Amino acid sequence: MNLSDIKSLYAYNRWANDRMFAAIEKVPNEKFGAPIVSSFPSLRETTFHILFAEWLWLNRWQGVSPCTSVVDSDASPATWDALSPGKKPKWQELSTVAAMKSFA
Repeated sequence: MNLSDIKSLYAYNRWANDRMFAAIEKVPNEKFGAPIVSSFPSLRETTFHILFAEWLWLNRWQGVSPCTSVVDSDASPATWDALSPGKKPKWQELSTVAAMKSFA
């Protein structure tokens, strides 16, 4: 993989995130956190999972391997809050689309 490939992948990721946030910004905040039948219990937790995975891989690519004391490291809010090292907001601070978008 060369630098051009990496730049293309980052551009595609930014494009995909922009589309995702454009769609979920139209969802009222009460529906963003409302229970749904899906892989994750809400649209908020689905969005959080995407951001969590991106944050985790970016840290790994930068040579930092975040670790947690949570036994079941399932990319849950509890796992997120227990991760170290890494400068990141707490799960509760990512309760709105705007907060998640600013972190992305």
